[in-house]
Amino acid sequence: YNTVEEVIMICLNGDRKVLGIHHLGVGSVTSVELPVREICVIALRERAAGVVLSHNHLVDFAVPSNADILSTGRLFHALRLIGVELVDHVIVADDEAVSMRDSGTFETF
Repeated sequence: YNTVEEVIMICLNGDRKVLGIHHLGVGSVTSVELPVREICVIALRERAAGVVLSHNHLVDFAVPSNADILSTGRLFHALRLIGVELVDHVIVADDEAVSMRDSGTFETF
């Protein structure tokens, strides 16, 4: 059982096979930073074609917060500039998970 928010990054090749899984950090009870620069460096080092992010919510539902949407949008554009696709950002809370791509959030970027 987690007591703080954490963020995980999965790097994928062009065939969507996993190249690497990276634990990016631990936050507080209500937030965790998406380190854009570190994510870009890791994606380039792994020669990733795509990236999937996931983080957990502790005190809420798996619905993306405004901060989640803003930080994911910044990352979406940063990765696109270096030729890497942000495939999805999945938020997990208790026994539910929400795909930001499937929920239409990526259409706003």
